[in-house]
Amino acid sequence: MIREGGGLPAGGAVCDVAVLKDSFGTPIDGRDFEGMKLGCGERGEVAVCGPQVLRGYLDGQGDEETKIRVGDVVWHRTGDAGWIDESGMLWLVGRCQAKIVRDDEVIYPLAVEAAVRLVFPGRKMALIEVGDQVVMVIEGEMPEGFETKVAELGCERVVLLERLPMDRRHQSKIDYPVLQRLVGGR
Repeated sequence: MIREGGGLPAGGAVCDVAVLKDSFGTPIDGRDFEGMKLGCGERGEVAVCGPQVLRGYLDGQGDEETKIRVGDVVWHRTGDAGWIDESGMLWLVGRCQAKIVRDDEVIYPLAVEAAVRLVFPGRKMALIEVGDQVVMVIEGEMPEGFETKVAELGCERVVLLERLPMDRRHQSKIDYPVLQRLVGGR
């Protein structure tokens, strides 16, 4: 499943999980909640609820964008995109805000990156949109067969960088705004 771009398995749920039509950044009225739920296999925005989920932030700041109140139940919008398979396993495909929309297709970078890492382990890479192209940026030299694999997953161009820019706060995370500027100027 990972190899085909299905994302990363997150395991079985330890709280209630719902996958909703992706409307990241837009508040959701609790009365619309049931109508926004997606079915098995459909990708969208992950929401969770349960006793271990925070019901609100200090002074309610940020609640409108991240909480959905359905009666007495509070659902938290994680900002992650994913889907649930037939067995109830949650699969993560990336962050909602990172999605790339191409015609009627939605590409989630994490799902593509995970599939490529199975074939080319240990390589730093990032999928981004530059102008009207889906671009895979890879650190170092291009491995044999790399362009073919990423093309199978919807990538239109490969860019090589000596080093990918990393977030100063989290050296394990790519600094996507800086990467966007670096590659966009090419």
